[in-house]
Amino acid sequence: MKKQFIQAVELLTRFHFSCDKRTEEPVLLFLFVVRCLLGLAMTAAAGLMVWMIKDGLIAAALGVALITILHSYITKGKENRVPLSLLLSFRKKEIDVTVFSEELLYQQGVATWCLAIRPLLLFFLLFSGQWYWVLIVFSLGDAIGLETVILKNNLKESMTSVWILAAVISFVVILLGDIAMKTGNAVLAGMLAFMIAWLLPHWFKLLPVKKLTFEMGFYLGEIAVTVVLLCFVTL
Repeated sequence: MKKQFIQAVELLTRFHFSCDKRTEEPVLLFLFVVRCLLGLAMTAAAGLMVWMIKDGLIAAALGVALITILHSYITKGKENRVPLSLLLSFRKKEIDVTVFSEELLYQQGVATWCLAIRPLLLFFLLFSGQWYWVLIVFSLGDAIGLETVILKNNLKESMTSVWILAAVISFVVILLGDIAMKTGNAVLAGMLAFMIAWLLPHWFKLLPVKKLTFEMGFYLGEIAVTVVLLCFVTL
């Protein structure tokens, strides 16, 4: 079990603890746990900024900046290329990236703007005061990502334990946040968000991507969950 967890850490982060080459398929539950630990670190970073800086706008901006830097460092920037990869997957013909063209320049510009989608959504989430929902973004979003990869690549893996853990984490965060913030609508928002998250992988698997990687799945899942949570912020 320890070896499998270390394998998941080495696969998803920049940290390496052994010289052994990976010969086994990664265990989905350990991949999910590693991503949740990453989400916990991002949530702590957001909470630190909100606690230190009283101005909501500045706190949200600095919180997103800190999350982006930490995320890129810990994951070694593996998800920075995901927006461009997803954009290229919708094309019917390949573009020669070694030859300069207006079309290539346009796609690179669009990909650059796509990189700002996740930070922008997180900014609105932090600015709304629900900074602790960042952990829900990672737990539910990464559960969506893993499920999508399994469905898209026709892998025969059970996701039951992952979804149960994602549900437990999400509802614990929601309940504690609901008590701390004295709001009465977070539980309803969490239930609806979980139901939508559970259905999303069956739609994402229809995307025209030949080989859906874990990074692509995580990226799509986290953006989707953030959008859903933002829709319920005003409930």
